[in-house]
Amino acid sequence: MAGKLYALLVGISDYRPDIGKLSGCVNDVNQFEKYLEDNFKKETRRILTLRDSEATYANIITSFRTHFKDVTKDDVVVFKYAGHGAQWKSAKAFYE
Repeated sequence: MAGKLYALLVGISDYRPDIGKLSGCVNDVNQFEKYLEDNFKKETRRILTLRDSEATYANIITSFRTHFKDVTKDDVVVFKYAGHGAQWKSAKAFYE
C-alpha cells in the first residue's frame, strides 16, 4: 500500500433502555481495530475509534471532517459502524 490507512470505527452497544442495548458492537470494533493494528504498520495507519458514549451524532460527524481531512488519492479510507441502524430518518432519541 503506497499511502496511509485512515479508519474511523464506531461501536455502540450501550443504548438507553427504551431503545434497547446491543451486545457485541463495541467488541466488534475492538476486534477490527486490533486486526488493523496487527496488519498495518504504525507509521502508515491512522485509526480513530469511538465507543458507546463517545459515539454521539456530533462526534461522528466531527470525526469524519477532522480525521479524514488529510486523505489523498493514494490513501485507503475505512468506516466501520456497529450499532442500531435504520433505512429511514430515525427518531430524535438516536441523535441525543
